[in-house]
Amino acid sequence: MGNFTPHASFTETGSLQPEHHVLIVEDSASQRATLRSLLQSWGYSVTAVDSATKALEHCRFTPVPLIISDWMMPGMTGLELCRAIRALNHKNYTYFIMLTARADSRDISEGLEAGADDYLAKPINKDELFARVKNGFRTVSLHQKMRHIANHDALTGLANRAAFHDALTTVLKAARKQQHSLGLLLLDVDHFKTINDTHGHDIGDRVLEEFATRIKNNIRDKDIPARLGGDEFAVIFPQIATVADMVTIAERLSEALRQPLFIDAIGRINFSASIGAALFPSDAQTAETLIKNADIALYDAKTRGRDRVAFFDPKLAAAVSQRHKMLTEIEQALEAGEIIPFFQPIIDAKSWQITGFEALVRRRHKDGRIDLPNQFYAALEHPVLASQIGNSIIEQTCDTAEQWFRKGLRFGRLSINISTEQLLHEGLCQRLKEGQARCPSSHGTLAIEITENVVMSNDKHAQIAQQLTCITEQGIEIDLDDFGTGYASLTHLNRFPVSRIKIDRSFVSRVMSDAASQAIIRALTMLAHQLGKKTVAEGVETAKQARLLRDIGCDYLQGFLFAPALPADQAAELFSSAGWLIAGKATSV
Repeated sequence: MGNFTPHASFTETGSLQPEHHVLIVEDSASQRATLRSLLQSWGYSVTAVDSATKALEHCRFTPVPLIISDWMMPGMTGLELCRAIRALNHKNYTYFIMLTARADSRDISEGLEAGADDYLAKPINKDELFARVKNGFRTVSLHQKMRHIANHDALTGLANRAAFHDALTTVLKAARKQQHSLGLLLLDVDHFKTINDTHGHDIGDRVLEEFATRIKNNIRDKDIPARLGGDEFAVIFPQIATVADMVTIAERLSEALRQPLFIDAIGRINFSASIGAALFPSDAQTAETLIKNADIALYDAKTRGRDRVAFFDPKLAAAVSQRHKMLTEIEQALEAGEIIPFFQPIIDAKSWQITGFEALVRRRHKDGRIDLPNQFYAALEHPVLASQIGNSIIEQTCDTAEQWFRKGLRFGRLSINISTEQLLHEGLCQRLKEGQARCPSSHGTLAIEITENVVMSNDKHAQIAQQLTCITEQGIEIDLDDFGTGYASLTHLNRFPVSRIKIDRSFVSRVMSDAASQAIIRALTMLAHQLGKKTVAEGVETAKQARLLRDIGCDYLQGFLFAPALPADQAAELFSSAGWLIAGKATSV
């Protein structure tokens, strides 16, 4: 990593690494020769110039760790040179020793104020010169170590975020000047939170260290790897000849990062990386845009299943822009009270009566237009915004339950969909408990609906089970939605206190025409009953479907045959005055 590697330190024996270079600035030829001879005899490499102007020009292009400069010289003085060196603002520190015959305290103070670190009085004492130069390099070494700490990640040893941005700016300037390409990869460890939660943070750190090592081992010496924070990494490729070269490197890196890690006492740990790539100048002209576009590509890699490399495409930028616009719009809609629950009735398959409602999120525009969830899906996938929407729906549904209670409606059961983010929030149980308390159980009760994807979250079984237990202890029942579509439904169903399972509409829609779908529904219904659970068939659209599902043994039915999701006032009206019409719909052919 070149610029980020600290220089070796000065040893007690006086043996020095090549980085220990001294620049002598002295207009006296004899004095220059004496200093050069002494310093070289001690193993230092030396450059000697006869004026401050030449020294400054040298330092503009080649920063040196230590300068010994005469104070009084024709033209630019040593004091002026010292101030100019400090103004260069090189990243590597230069230790400045002022050489002077004017060694009174006032002169020394003036030199220190100009930025000098030390001084040597003329005539030069050999032992004093050795000691002060040695101390100078010790100080430079300390500065370099401090700079290394400030610019490197303590865990992995890679450049940190600040150093990454500095390096990218530097190499981008060089690429622009030399007219060559530059590549940038952004990498995330897939499902790193799962690793941390499952095995603990110590093992998580081991994975990050291994991740960093594999990155370093699969890139070129001139490439610059960095850890940006958490499980986020980056690699800068200062020179890339073609896009094909970038593809080759990225794919090789991806393959290396998906190999399992074996740790004693734990065994095999699988991990992989999502990688986003962007290139200068084809994808971006500035460092900021290059990072943004690589991040857009990274997002694309994640949304397409992770463990893959994605390259930036302008179409991706348009999609991300649209998503951001949607999130902003929904955030404003939430604040304006446009995100509300609609209520779809759930029907008893034996009596054809409404036994409750499912609260479904909708957006009602000020002009009356209604948006379904698929029209603002990005907001429901956003961890923060989805949680805010979910909490608002809980609050509004509880308000509706209280209003229906005051009107004397025995509404049965109101079920509310709960996201993973909500379920893992400690305040959910208390929130539902307070909502449940707004109306007596003789009129109705709250229930929650969770999907198989929520309960099948391998890293959260214990936490989810604890939360669900707390919820059921409040008298709030749990429905498992979209049942039958998950890979582990049967093995995990009884691990959670579920009261009802909702058979997915994909099976219901084919129940009349597909023997396999009908068989699956029969099997799921039988399984649920054997486990002491009720079933709800979703997506019922015809009377024939309703009657067959009833005959199969489904306990409850839900779908457009009976009613779509309705605003609270219309749902209440349906419940109080149109229940018998539902029976008519179900029994007619």
